[in-house]
Amino acid sequence: MSTSTLPAELFIQIFRILDAKTLLRCCSICRLWNELIQGTTELQYSIELLAEGMVRSASQPEPEMFQLLLTRRRAWQYLEWTSKTTVGIERLSLCIWELVAGVLVEQQKQTASFFAVALTRDNDPVVERSHLSPFDMWDLRDLIIDPTQDLILRFFAPIDQHAYIVCQTLSTEGHHPLAAEPMIRFDLGRLTTNSYVAMDLADDIVSVYFPRPPYSFHLLNWKTGMEIVKIRGDVSTESTLSRSAADFHLLSPRSYIFAHAPSPQTTAAASGGQIDLFTFDGDRFNVPALAATLELPKTFPGTGLLSASIIAGAFCANPVTGAGTPFSKSNEHRIFLFNLCYDFPHWFHLFVPFRAFHQYIVDFARDRQVQVEPWADWGPQNSRMLEGSQQSSHRQVHGERVVFSNEALGRGFVEVLDFGAAAQRRTVARAPVIDDPESDASPSPPSSLSCATQPEVHLEPSVLASESVFVDTIITDLPYSSAVRRLDPESDEFALDQDRLFAFSRAGLYPEVTVYTF
Repeated sequence: MSTSTLPAELFIQIFRILDAKTLLRCCSICRLWNELIQGTTELQYSIELLAEGMVRSASQPEPEMFQLLLTRRRAWQYLEWTSKTTVGIERLSLCIWELVAGVLVEQQKQTASFFAVALTRDNDPVVERSHLSPFDMWDLRDLIIDPTQDLILRFFAPIDQHAYIVCQTLSTEGHHPLAAEPMIRFDLGRLTTNSYVAMDLADDIVSVYFPRPPYSFHLLNWKTGMEIVKIRGDVSTESTLSRSAADFHLLSPRSYIFAHAPSPQTTAAASGGQIDLFTFDGDRFNVPALAATLELPKTFPGTGLLSASIIAGAFCANPVTGAGTPFSKSNEHRIFLFNLCYDFPHWFHLFVPFRAFHQYIVDFARDRQVQVEPWADWGPQNSRMLEGSQQSSHRQVHGERVVFSNEALGRGFVEVLDFGAAAQRRTVARAPVIDDPESDASPSPPSSLSCATQPEVHLEPSVLASESVFVDTIITDLPYSSAVRRLDPESDEFALDQDRLFAFSRAGLYPEVTVYTF
């Protein structure tokens, strides 16, 4: 019996049990299947979630969620926020703070209080929580959170004593129920006076990284209380950190990235620096395995990589939930921003998607062969390199979006780059722009560039012919879209999460946070 004689309802019931990738393949089988899938909201919702790199956070009616997904997509394309709220927090100093999934946390050293602001959508009130801490806050160096696990980890490093990480819940500041021990103690093996430290978190793994000489980092499993990896710059191993311009970032709960300038023994082919990918066993103490080395563009002799930093969106162990959050970004759909400085003041932004790095981890797990890739073999097709400037916000990236201060247009202008599927599938359409940046009204034709610009899709390659830095012309073609809009002219730092853009201003006595919700 021909499949064309089967009722359409039966086909739809079969399609409902398929994943989105399979549905896309079915669309190309025949006209009938394509029309059935295109005409069923539930199936289209699954496909568009895949295209946006989203996962379902809650079970809600598909027609409503499908429309909400399309509405928010357009809102971000044109930076059309639906609400604007200024959060004036008298105690906010933004010294040690974190922002993930709509939760802004700051540790008050002076008063030993842990302060959290949970931002809700639309015009709902801001929920504030403040707790006193029994720990000596003057020994606090950094903190990190994952609201999807109700988790806050705080790193303390008393001088000439063992360091420790306190594992607590965000909601009550009590001992986290998934942590075997409330406190993880470990030996730093180094002086910690005025040492800058950065933390990262991916599910059950937390890292403590010292990005200044002598470089070192520790990986710990906060659930088991075990130290998994300890790498110090004075140890002569393949994973040594005795190099300059280094930075570290977790790629996944079992892999990480290390970007650095070349060591003196490095060949001329890698004179512009490199990115190393490592894997490790997250359940026992072990030495990480080098999976791949990706060389950065070759530079002229005497033109060194002075500094390198890595910024990426937070890794959330579970989907983001809550009112108005029916879907959230998948951890596999993240962009990594490398801020590279080659002899001041030559700054460049290198954008690389998670999938480009993860493929090398997958290949290494399969054949255990370390790949060494020249820039020409991996960079042009898997990245986008643009001229830029020094960036300071560690939360200016979320998922596949990056927010910048566009100082070329003037103070208060913000630019959002989106490396997500909407740009790659070339679905961004032209539309009117916002005339008044303070208004939430419907779009109207632009009166001047001072308010907003038309969003642009960048499918053509970027060409950097920096004769004073790189030996060869740098051509990269990772697709992205961009939108520019003017915010409060007093804003001097920006951050992102899934549904919000944050503008921080330090113009007054106390900092303010203006929250633009999409």
